[in-house]
Amino acid sequence: MAERELYVMGDTNRLVVKSFLNDLDKKSFKIHTVTPDDEGVASLPDTKHHLIVCLADSMDLHILRKIDEKREKSGMFLYLAGNMSNPPIDEENFLKQITATRFPSFPLNIDLLTRAIDINSNEKKRVLIVDDEPILLRSAKMWLGEEFEVSLAPSGEVALEFLNLHTADLILLDYRMPTMSGPEVLKKIRDNPRTKNIPVIFLTANGKRENILDVMKFKIDGYILKSQSPEEIKKAVQEFFKKKLDVLTES
Repeated sequence: MAERELYVMGDTNRLVVKSFLNDLDKKSFKIHTVTPDDEGVASLPDTKHHLIVCLADSMDLHILRKIDEKREKSGMFLYLAGNMSNPPIDEENFLKQITATRFPSFPLNIDLLTRAIDINSNEKKRVLIVDDEPILLRSAKMWLGEEFEVSLAPSGEVALEFLNLHTADLILLDYRMPTMSGPEVLKKIRDNPRTKNIPVIFLTANGKRENILDVMKFKIDGYILKSQSPEEIKKAVQEFFKKKLDVLTES
């Protein structure tokens, strides 16, 4: 994937689209314009790439579903620019759930867009998974290993040893472990100046309301149920990094 190569889908006759394509050209991007139709989606690479979709009321919503399917297969970085007014409720919910960095209005802030692209172009995010179940560790590495750099720790003690030598962009931490519980490991992580700012998401097997409330009383970045499908777990990790990127681009 070329770091400064970019695909743009939308009506290039719109003045706002012409304007930001001009701005991108000044930033030395190699730009490929793509028509917002089935043929345009089919022409996109099957490997990782950056795609900006310029939303408009005239855009057929089934094209966005095709793009999302392509994103799942190719691992593309998707950016949604502008918005659509009054889509049907089910389509509006779909739009909200797409994994993408969003720039909700024109004119786009090109500096923030460039920053988001550069962040996404960097090396794989590092995820440390801490769990005492070997099957879950092996499975999670298989689910996440293609998109993320995954390290495994079978106990809290091993995780802390790992973090003394390495770092991580996210820790998926089992809430209940036999020798050192998730909350105990979390305390050690937060007490260490080197690791205190690493985001932590708890893994829990119990989805009952009282257990979730117990889990969320700790200062963590969320929780994932072990009963979720591999696709749901992967999407939860993707969504975490997407939200973190959204905060960066909005700051």
